Amino acid sequence: MDETMKQALLFLLVCSGPALMAQAWCPPSATWHYGFASDNFNGFQKYTYTGDTVFFGVQYLRVAKEIHTHWQNPPSDQVVQAPDIYMRLVDDVLLGFDPSGNLDTLVWFDAVPGDAWQVLQPDDSGCACYYTVTDTGHVVLDGVWLRYLQTEITSPFFNCEAASRLFVERIGSFGSFLGDVGECGIGVSDTTLRCYQDFQMDYSPENALPCEFILDIGEAPVLPSAAVYPNPGTDVIHVEGGGTKRMAVHVLDNMGRTVLATSSTNGSMVMDCGSLSPGLYLLEVSTEKGRRSVKWVKR
Repeated sequence: MDETMKQALLFLLVCSGPALMAQAWCPPSATWHYGFASDNFNGFQKYTYTGDTVFFGVQYLRVAKEIHTHWQNPPSDQVVQAPDIYMRLVDDVLLGFDPSGNLDTLVWFDAVPGDAWQVLQPDDSGCACYYTVTDTGHVVLDGVWLRYLQTEITSPFFNCEAASRLFVERIGSFGSFLGDVGECGIGVSDTTLRCYQDFQMDYSPENALPCEFILDIGEAPVLPSAAVYPNPGTDVIHVEGGGTKRMAVHVLDNMGRTVLATSSTNGSMVMDCGSLSPGLYLLEVSTEKGRRSVKWVKR
């Protein structure tokens, strides 16, 4: 495991209370919230385990999906009930349906370094990228003992964009709900985990936005001011939210992909950008007053 991932896992560790052995997927009341943002909209996706169902004599886990979106121009709010998601857990392998209606691997929870499985989305016929396991271990989140898998996205046939994906029991992926947001060939989704809850756990990543954070339609679509300095900068930058307290920042690369995301409740923050390569980035600063995009150059 590289040093960056070790530091990320240290942030995940919560050592209060006894560690409890975990169930791999969908315990009672399991709920996920993933936030998303773009130039003209923001919101969250909510996934809720609603129980089991049976198809042709086989039991499946059923997860309901809601998409809550606030559009900036023209201002409007929208809630969409998306089709349910169906999965099976068989011998520590979580299976989901691909676009052709066939069961395929979402996560191989007991994989070991060197094991690999094909990225499910957008479809296997057009995507020859694989999650290849590079490290495994355990982490304690909210007093619950969980396995994790660190993977890299690789391909023997195509030049997949260099990327990694961390999988953790119960939670799944921190970048998108499993098998629901395509990451074939790039490995980077436009959504980020805000919180995970079930009958035993209540977990949010460090600096995550509130589960159902969304800019209301009555709020200004454009933030009057936002300061990012030094610009150009190196490994550390300061962000000021223009006089508001609650603030979220997404850092996008030149392909429009979110490479860093964090939040603050005091109107300013210091961001560690040491993991980013030199180049041009776009910082999207969102507050209760609106959003502003600021170009930033890392030397």
